[in-house]
Amino acid sequence: MGVRFSELKSNWEEFGTSQPFSAVLTDFEETDKDEFFALGRKEVQDLLGLLQQVGWEPRGHALDFGSGLGRLSQALSAHFESVLGVDVAQSMVDKATRLNTSGDRCRFMVNTRPDLSILPTESVDLVYTNLVLQHMAPRYEAAYIREFFRVVKPSGIVAFQVCDPVRGQMIKANAPEWLLRPYRRLRGKAQGPAMQMYGMSRDRIERVVTSAGSSVLLQTQMDSPGYPGRLYLCSGAAPGTP
Repeated sequence: MGVRFSELKSNWEEFGTSQPFSAVLTDFEETDKDEFFALGRKEVQDLLGLLQQVGWEPRGHALDFGSGLGRLSQALSAHFESVLGVDVAQSMVDKATRLNTSGDRCRFMVNTRPDLSILPTESVDLVYTNLVLQHMAPRYEAAYIREFFRVVKPSGIVAFQVCDPVRGQMIKANAPEWLLRPYRRLRGKAQGPAMQMYGMSRDRIERVVTSAGSSVLLQTQMDSPGYPGRLYLCSGAAPGTP
């Protein structure tokens, strides 16, 4: 089953309070703030180059899923009319709001549900997420990817990074809850919040994308430190796709 959503939220609330910068990018602290946001601008420039390859120009409204401290949200706001960053942790959203230098073009919202029901259907032009889905069990990864295609316009783009399945994932995913619960409790007391790593097979990703009425336009290597992964650029879902 993997980590339950309530535990995921609790872990990231604590990360946002105790170590917000290093939880987003390993080894970064608030004293590295300028470089932290500069890396966000570099990443968005790389993303714009990939979007150009598939013939798509920035426009309208962007969604930064798992926005953390707004590293990518602020970078995206230089190219879109507005950017909404959503994150599961109130502590991250509060900090991102304080760090925001993009004014009204960039805003942040807490999303405490394993879906995006806080957002209307076909309400954004771009969905982008990187280094986020990898921290949740595959059933949540797949559910959010399906939601990305619901909230994006048919003329828009969904771009998401996913790791390949990680070692030990099947054990965590299939172990009974009664066995995992005491282990998590003891681990939490000893080590604090846990940053779990998960991935999805490329076949499963293709099935999720296809079932949403979309297709993969481009995919490229985009690893997480120590974990191989890929970035998928997909077309918006066909109108009327359930």
